[in-house]
Amino acid sequence: MKLNSWPDVPSFFDKVRSALELEEGLNSRILGLCLHALKRPSVSNPYLVTLEQDGIIGLTALMLKPGKLILSGSFAEPELLQALADDLNQSSLLVNFLNGHQASAEYLVPILTRHSGLQYELLQRHCFHELTQLEPIQLPEGLFRQADMADLDLIIGWVLDFYKTSLPTETPPADPRSVIGPSLADGDYFLWETDGQARAMVAKMRPCTTGITLGWVYAPPEARGQGHATSVTAHMTQHLLESGWRLCWLFTDIANPVSNHIYQKLGYRPVSMFDFYGRVP
Repeated sequence: MKLNSWPDVPSFFDKVRSALELEEGLNSRILGLCLHALKRPSVSNPYLVTLEQDGIIGLTALMLKPGKLILSGSFAEPELLQALADDLNQSSLLVNFLNGHQASAEYLVPILTRHSGLQYELLQRHCFHELTQLEPIQLPEGLFRQADMADLDLIIGWVLDFYKTSLPTETPPADPRSVIGPSLADGDYFLWETDGQARAMVAKMRPCTTGITLGWVYAPPEARGQGHATSVTAHMTQHLLESGWRLCWLFTDIANPVSNHIYQKLGYRPVSMFDFYGRVP
């Protein structure tokens, strides 16, 4: 077993990209985070490691933000997870937040506790879905359009509400305008309208080689239960497929059976589970 540390995102990404792209969807979070960091470099003192067995990368891990550990998407062998925990301990790095394949995270958490004395709790379990073809489905009449800078205040408000309702353990950006504005200017956000009013939003994110992730699927309380979130997701999926993407990906909270059912009706197929653990205060 060999553990290597990398000083920066470019050298790390050059090493891991081909290995992670063998299971591109499962590794889309790490791939997307690296590509974003390369596009907008603002990371200082990252923790970037690869762990190999017989010359094959079996586990990658990164911290681009202090305390937030992200693992590659496939289940890793226990020996590699043990080595990762030992390296974090020797580096005096505390993990406040962990995201990874369900089995990997479940194995790693008790080791982190033994090393640090910190306790962790399962915050959310997400199901990773993949789509190759959109299933035909009856949708209400409306307009699907790309959002523009005139929609910035609306989207900021909806994103902040999304944090409250769907990401209660995450901290929203201190300056959401500086975070959301560039993505909006890049054309990443889309809206669904009826009667001239925006009813739902969706965003594309973490583009990889053959696939791309949909996120920020949101409808305000007064617009829920009317098919608006389904409509914006369906139209966004079709738009991405027509734009040349072979695969579309979604992560859904398994505690929300309604959204999981809707996405599966559209053709999204469950592939794997990912766990989010947080440090107990």
